[in-house]
Amino acid sequence: MEGVFTGLSLGGYRPGGFDTGHGDDSAHYEGRAIDVFYRPVGEDNRRAGWVMAHWLIAHAPDYDVAVIIFDDRIWSTSYPSLGWRAYETGSDNEILRHLDHVHVDVQRGEEPSETG
Repeated sequence: MEGVFTGLSLGGYRPGGFDTGHGDDSAHYEGRAIDVFYRPVGEDNRRAGWVMAHWLIAHAPDYDVAVIIFDDRIWSTSYPSLGWRAYETGSDNEILRHLDHVHVDVQRGEEPSETG
């Protein structure tokens, strides 16, 4: 992403994952997710977020993208023919609704084999 887009505000990624601070079953806990922030929430940042989201779909096979969430919508490689679907959190929180950031999960990698 950084090779294509300038001035990105990235967060939510730590090698090995996080212990707390994300929703249940979040790929952030496994170190398989990153967030691209578009703050403050507004029309210009919303358009920029959609550009990123669609770029990620176009390059999903190249980067092993599994799930993209943005602007109350979700897209996944598990159901690509369904396109963007409603992403409902039951909350008015901009962060939980992914109004201020594009969330990206990548596929699970192969488990390292034990040698020895």
